[in-house]
Parts: sequence; C-alpha cells; structure tokens
Amino acid sequence: MGRHGHVRGFGLGRTRSRASVGALVKEFAYVKEQLASVNQQLEKQRKELEEMALQKQQMQEEMQEWMEEQLMKMKDEMTQQLQQHMQQFQQRLRLMKIQLKPKE
Repeated sequence: MGRHGHVRGFGLGRTRSRASVGALVKEFAYVKEQLASVNQQLEKQRKELEEMALQKQQMQEEMQEWMEEQLMKMKDEMTQQLQQHMQQFQQRLRLMKIQLKPKE
C-alpha cells in the first residue's frame, strides 16, 4: 500500500481502516435486523389483510343469501296475496252472475 491509504496501481482510491470496516459490519448487521423486523411486520399485516378479505367475502355471501331468502319470502307473500285476490274476485263474479240472472 502506498502513501495516503491508496492501493498502488489499481485505482481503487482510499482504503478503509479496520475500525471503519468493523463499524460498517455493525451497521450492516443492524440494518439487516431492521429489515428482518420490517419483513415480519409486513408478513403479519399481510396475514391480517388476508383474514379481513376472507371475512368480508363471507359477510358478502351471507348478505346475498339473506337477501335471496327475503326475496323468496316476498315472492311467496305476493303470490299468496294474488291468489286471495283472485279468489275474492271470482266469488264476486259468481255473486254478480246470480244477481244478474232474470227471475222466472
């Protein structure tokens, strides 16, 4: 190694001291730990979001089933009401026919 911390002939610039390399290794280890922690947090949040999405899907399916049940009930009620009205109408027609017949 030449003067002023340069490696001669390779154009690599200043070399780092052992203390500087040790500090970089410690900093790298710290950053690596932080990244691992962030990855764990992201994984936890991903799982929570997946769970929430699944719950939302289940709720939507339950709501759709409930709505279909309500529509079927309404259809049945309306059909029953229409049948009752038809029967009442037919009875009125019978009464009208009886009243309209000429007396002999």
